[in-house]
Amino acid sequence: MPLANRLQARLAALQQWNGGRARELFVEHILLTEFGEDLALDPAFAELVQRVSSHLGSEPAIGARLDALLQQLASGQHVT
Repeated sequence: MPLANRLQARLAALQQWNGGRARELFVEHILLTEFGEDLALDPAFAELVQRVSSHLGSEPAIGARLDALLQQLASGQHVT
């Protein structure tokens, strides 16, 4: 399953849109895809995901653009 499809399924599973949680899912998904699923076994992994996603959200332009892209992806729209 392509990367965007796997992430789309996880985002679509959110009952109500939560930009912070969506960013965390995005960061987690990308890190695990790039560095391997075993990374999730590291006790510090959850903190890393939270810190990176918080940093992304703290940058207004980046946070807003990422939120818009993740909402598009969650709704099944093609993201560019």
